[in-house]
Amino acid sequence: MPLSSWQVLTKESNYGRVAGRDGLWQSAPRGAVERCRSLDIRSWAQVTPLNIDTFHLDPRMDAIVRDWFGGRITGHWLDGSRSVLFAHPDDPARVVKIKGGGLYGRPVQWDGERKTGPRHPVFDFDGRMSEDVAFGHDNALPGGASFQQAVTEWAASGALAAAGEAVVPCAGYGRLRHDGRESWFSVLDLGAGWHNAIPEEGLDPAEWQRLVRQHGGNVARIAKEHGLVGYFWYLARPDGTFPIKDVHPFRRTDPLSMSAISWVLTVYYGIHIFCNHVEFSAIPTYGIGLPPEAKVWPLTSLCPDMTVEDHARLRAEVVKPYIVNRPEKIDIKALWQTLCSINVTARLIELCPDSFARP
Repeated sequence: MPLSSWQVLTKESNYGRVAGRDGLWQSAPRGAVERCRSLDIRSWAQVTPLNIDTFHLDPRMDAIVRDWFGGRITGHWLDGSRSVLFAHPDDPARVVKIKGGGLYGRPVQWDGERKTGPRHPVFDFDGRMSEDVAFGHDNALPGGASFQQAVTEWAASGALAAAGEAVVPCAGYGRLRHDGRESWFSVLDLGAGWHNAIPEEGLDPAEWQRLVRQHGGNVARIAKEHGLVGYFWYLARPDGTFPIKDVHPFRRTDPLSMSAISWVLTVYYGIHIFCNHVEFSAIPTYGIGLPPEAKVWPLTSLCPDMTVEDHARLRAEVVKPYIVNRPEKIDIKALWQTLCSINVTARLIELCPDSFARP
């Protein structure tokens, strides 16, 4: 996005000044923040005793993280319910983001339970679904991240970067221990002016639509080329590039423990989650000019002639019986024939590496 299209302001904190787009990451609803404050009026400085362990952080970033959890940083801003951002003290061109840094900037709710979904299915050789609870979003305290999310954010970020993908850099992760409970966090090292790649944060709607239409193809390409699969989205940078963000749902594909059936279902699930986001979040939010068929846009990079009717069949014959539900018995031949007969899954079968066995 050209800088001329931005409204620039300077954000103030006791850690420094950072230039950013007007309204950068002010995505937390005011009512939610107020409800959070009514639940727990403490600051991080009042959460004692609090033990902090960090992993892979350099000494300076470690000190910055401890300043945040010690209540010594003011002037932060929010990204969703559990991420805080603030200016890097040594470089105004950098922003520190702590994912799992507290509930709307307040402390983690140590006696709470996160119930937001989505769950994270895994598929065995036959296509039978089970749930990987550790990978799911409900395995973290409100305002915090889980052990899996923190570790995988760091590992997947490094793996994607090593594969040549543009990805938001993760500097490391850590653990909080308080009254016998644990909560985890990731530390991301961003640039000033980076923002979520969505229209409500200033992205050109035409550019957002382009990213959406490319999304299914990108999920499949990364799985095929790098053996990494998950659902994700992007940040927008001032230079017009879009690094991948939120990589904690990624996992490696493995022909030793996965067949072509499980590869196709796993890759499709990563696209399915984003189709749901477009239908149930983006269309209501950006409703002007977005037709109902926008929910299939993420699939058009795989199947240019994808229709709403094709999508309905996909949901009825694959998503509902094999992803949402857990059939006790799997007819492998019937499932394979179904996958071969639907345009999107048939295309994924074509893309599936030969190392994954076909039934």
